Amino acid sequence: MAFILLKVEISIRSNDQTLKGSWKVEKLTRNGQVQPTTAWLTDRKAWCRIYFAGHEECVFSPNPYRFDPSECLGGSYKFDSLQNKLHVAFYSNDTLRATISNRTAETMQLQGIFGSDTLDIQLARLQR
Repeated sequence: MAFILLKVEISIRSNDQTLKGSWKVEKLTRNGQVQPTTAWLTDRKAWCRIYFAGHEECVFSPNPYRFDPSECLGGSYKFDSLQNKLHVAFYSNDTLRATISNRTAETMQLQGIFGSDTLDIQLARLQR
């Protein structure tokens, strides 16, 4: 029984490692419109960085130069690596439901729904 619990724990923790780290938003498309690289200056939802922590916590930040919690959307996430599904529950009561595709060790693409918006986010890993 202990072996089964350990195997489940390792399986759960290994999913954390898949997304864990800092990611740069290479391209953000909202409702079919590519967001300009300067959109973060006036739109808090024009994310430039996404941070996934190892304990299923995440932060979506608009500022590419510094981390300021007052500007960010933070929350918890669940990642199903078998179905490549990501569900983020933000502390602001917003949710993001996305499918992850084109996933490599250094890149991935999120396509999903955030509120009433459809999103397509291309990410590149900055660090683990």
